[in-house]
Order: sequence, then C-alpha cells, then structure tokens
Amino acid sequence: TKTCSACTSFCTTLASGPLPSACNSPKESRARCRTRWAAAGHSQGGQASWAATELAASYAPELQLVAALAMAPAVNLTQIAGIGNGTSIPADRAWIMPDLITGLSVSNPKLDRWDFLRGQVREQLDTLLTCDPAQAQRQEQAEKAINPADVAPADSAAMAALTQTLTAYTL
Repeated sequence: TKTCSACTSFCTTLASGPLPSACNSPKESRARCRTRWAAAGHSQGGQASWAATELAASYAPELQLVAALAMAPAVNLTQIAGIGNGTSIPADRAWIMPDLITGLSVSNPKLDRWDFLRGQVREQLDTLLTCDPAQAQRQEQAEKAINPADVAPADSAAMAALTQTLTAYTL
C-alpha cells in the first residue's frame, strides 16, 4: 500500500515546489503559520524533505529551516524502472509506474506519460493515483492487475526520455 502523504509530497515537490509551500500560504492563513519550519520524511517523503531543504533558501527565504530529516530517500530512481533491461519493467515494480510516470511527467513536460501508461492502466488511472482511503481496496486490486506491458516504454525514445529524467534526479 502507498503512503499518500509521502507520494503527494514527492509529486508536489517535483511538480510545483518544495514543502515550505504549506507555510507560504494565502495571506489569511499565513498569520497562523510561524516562520520556523522543519522537514522530515521517509522514502519518497525523505526525498521530498531533502529537496525542500536544498531549495528552501531560494524558494522561501523568509522562512527559517530549523531541522531536516531525510530517512531512506530514493537516491537512484533508475533502479525503480529497471533501467538497463531494455524496455521491460519488472512485474514486481509495475505498481509504482503510474505514480512515478505521472509525477515525472508533471515535472518534465518532455516526458509524455502516455508513452508509458496504456491499456487497463490508462483506463484505471484515477483509481491507481487516488489517495482516497475509501478507494484503497479498489486501488490495491488495480495495482495487482497491472500488466507490465501496460507500463513499459512505448519505444526506445520513450525509454531514453525516462532514463534521462530519472538520471537527472539521481542524487
């Protein structure tokens, strides 16, 4: 099962900016926020915390980062997609591909998610990407039913774009 807050943090960080966004909120709610903040996360959340820490000074200089903890951040994302195996995605990693490809395609518009998400995955994408606890059982069933061919790169150009994108995020 997915940890939606970590997934959301990861995708938000890649797509629109780091975690300090929560404290850099609209004026009416900003009064409740303090200027001191800390980042902490595990796995994808750890990567989001790491990215937020690195970008904090330039993204939200008015905020004071007081601590950061990045536990088990994904530092080499190329292994997630099985890069190096041509265009095959290992069956045990197919479930992560809808989240991974969607997040990466938001942060890198040159990566066309439809080069990777086909068939049942494309038809059930909303279910696969949801963070609605009421949909957890449907989501798990949809993840288990993913055919690795439905999340594999369409061609060598798509694989090259994925490799380039993931390599750029490797720490």
